[in-house]
Amino acid sequence: MAGTTPVADIAFRYYQNLNDALVNNSAYINNPTQFTNTQINFQKIYVRLNSKVNRDSETSIACFRTLELDLHVRPLPENNLSNEPYFICLNQLTNTTTPVQINTLLNPTDYTFTWFTGFGAIAGNEIPAQNRNSFTTATVGEYSVLVRNISNAALCESIFNFTTENSIVPNSISSNPSELIAFGTENTITAVALPPSNDYLYAIDGASFQESPTFTNILPGEYTLKVISKYGCGEATTTFIIADFPNFFTPNGDGYNDTWNIVGSQAIDVLSIYIYDRYGKLLKQLAPDGLGWDGTFNGELLPASDYWFKLIYTKDNVTKEYKSHFTLKR
Repeated sequence: MAGTTPVADIAFRYYQNLNDALVNNSAYINNPTQFTNTQINFQKIYVRLNSKVNRDSETSIACFRTLELDLHVRPLPENNLSNEPYFICLNQLTNTTTPVQINTLLNPTDYTFTWFTGFGAIAGNEIPAQNRNSFTTATVGEYSVLVRNISNAALCESIFNFTTENSIVPNSISSNPSELIAFGTENTITAVALPPSNDYLYAIDGASFQESPTFTNILPGEYTLKVISKYGCGEATTTFIIADFPNFFTPNGDGYNDTWNIVGSQAIDVLSIYIYDRYGKLLKQLAPDGLGWDGTFNGELLPASDYWFKLIYTKDNVTKEYKSHFTLKR
């Protein structure tokens, strides 16, 4: 900028406005080394070089020259890595099933990548032959990557740290019990996943997953129980059945709860189902695989009230009898 003129013979003044630089007024940038750009990405400023030794013979103004200086703001490489650990999937024999890939999501045309063991990208800890925009490992530990932007002369660079941990793949799942005859009990099922791990989530029929393996107040029926790894390390499923009866039904023809029957009867061998009114009068005998009771007797609609039933069934070669009541709502 100064050419052959000694720097000591020049007074430098930096301006944001060209006119200010030309008239050499007091609107110059007081501390150029601390200047922060006022325009995003690119800004032009002006440098006035005033000679300390030479002056115009007629005006006595110091000889000067005004130059343009382009300021380019170059961003540091963007950190797209997770603050959470990356997980390596292991099976029950602690063999790796899926190594983990750490991807910077940056274009290798614009950046270079050097991967290290340990935090801080310390020289000497480079991982040999690892210079792509992603890195795959099956080893637990601390790592870092040095990313340099080579798309411009600034060569801005950043260091990103990350960790890897192990996570177990669920090999199997069962329900306890697998068949629940829930007459008169709370409908509770507990999932048992193997091998055991705190990295699992559980759901029934694909509904909301939860960390607890226990499900309560489940309606009668047949269900699919699923366990998944929180970290994408696989899943397992099983089925279970809850045999129970609805506490009420509404035979109004809307297609919902229009009949009453034992639900989940696959879990037991139903022999007979009898329905009575409050006085013990037999109203209906249901077929085990039938559609259920529609709330009528001899073709007449029965009133809203409580009705009683007797169930005779066989489980594990033992014949049992169960009695209770339910409500017909109109």
